[in-house]
Order: sequence, then structure tokens, then C-alpha cells
Amino acid sequence: MATQKKHIEEIRRKKFSIGGNPNPLTEDLHHAVKNLSDELYTKDVHFLMELIQVFALN
Repeated sequence: MATQKKHIEEIRRKKFSIGGNPNPLTEDLHHAVKNLSDELYTKDVHFLMELIQVFALN
């Protein structure tokens, strides 16, 4: 049981910066994703056209 808990804690620390040293790139990545999502679909019509295109290709 202790091994599984250590493994989970290691994942939390390394991947999500929980309980360890904060990753200095986390905030930059958050801002980059937010900016990308804000600019990518500025109009609802663009989102719908992308959605239709995805379904049309399948």
C-alpha cells in the first residue's frame, strides 16, 4: 500500500506540481492555453464550422 501511495504522490508532484516545488512554467502554460482558446474560437460560428468539419471527415 505504501508503494502505491508513494507512486501517486510522485505523479502529483512531477506532473501537477502538487505538494512539491511549483513548476515555474505552469502559470505560463495556463495563460498560453487560455489565450489560444480565446482566440481560436472568437465566434460561435467558427466553432460550429469546425465541429461540422470534424463530423464530415469521419
